[in-house]
Amino acid sequence: MFYLTSVTPGAGPSTTTDPSPQNWSPENDQLVKNDINKAMNYAHGNIEQAFTYLRDKRDQPSNYYDTNLALAADYLRARWDTQRHGPEAETQAINTYMAAKRLGLAPKEGPGPISPYSDKERSLMLKGVQDEAQQMPLLERLAWDLPNPFFPGTTVGQVKAVIDNIPHLG
Repeated sequence: MFYLTSVTPGAGPSTTTDPSPQNWSPENDQLVKNDINKAMNYAHGNIEQAFTYLRDKRDQPSNYYDTNLALAADYLRARWDTQRHGPEAETQAINTYMAAKRLGLAPKEGPGPISPYSDKERSLMLKGVQDEAQQMPLLERLAWDLPNPFFPGTTVGQVKAVIDNIPHLG
């Protein structure tokens, strides 16, 4: 999901102070839906490519404070990560990320600022998991959530998520 991408040796993870919420555009459900639909059309239904399209738009300075673009990208990121790690692992990743965000500890990923914590963001990300899980064949959904025999207390999807986020292994 939203993981630390780099650490400066000896400095620990870097975070930035988010700008105040008044700098961000107001949440608008219709604009979020429009951004998602535009990205899905652009990517011909490919979730990963649709997410990448929105992420690249968010990386443009003119879009740094577009709350609705951020929400749309987070929804698609949740769907893509559900494809890669399964529903249970992604749900846990979202809950962990949002808890870190609420505490001001969310890792910075792109060039722009981290959007402020929002219940709408959390619910859209969880909806992304649910929407993607409904598209998966039953056996695939079940396989992601199988207990991992090598790491007790974890699922196959959770271990895959960790491996995917270690740069030299993913």
